[in-house]
Amino acid sequence: MKRIENKPVKSHAFICTNDRDEGKACCNAVGGHEFFSKLKSKLKEEGLYQTHKATRTGCLGHCNPVGCTVVIYRDGKPPLWTMENTPEDFDRIWQELVES
Repeated sequence: MKRIENKPVKSHAFICTNDRDEGKACCNAVGGHEFFSKLKSKLKEEGLYQTHKATRTGCLGHCNPVGCTVVIYRDGKPPLWTMENTPEDFDRIWQELVES
């Protein structure tokens, strides 16, 4: 076993990218994967990926036809659950993730 040495994680966003059968509401159909990719890319570009994480998930239980579900776990704060996130919500989610 090899240990991974990381810096303490300050926040971690989980973005639903679940895909369902055609006709059923799901986060992938409303941009979940694109939201995840943009968030992860920006963390890397800003040099924050060692202390702030983004992970795509399966269903988080809030399927809707509007936007993806995101939950952010922040050090010392309660989890922040949001749903119906669209590209217009990206900056707000970004601020919640990096200003923890």
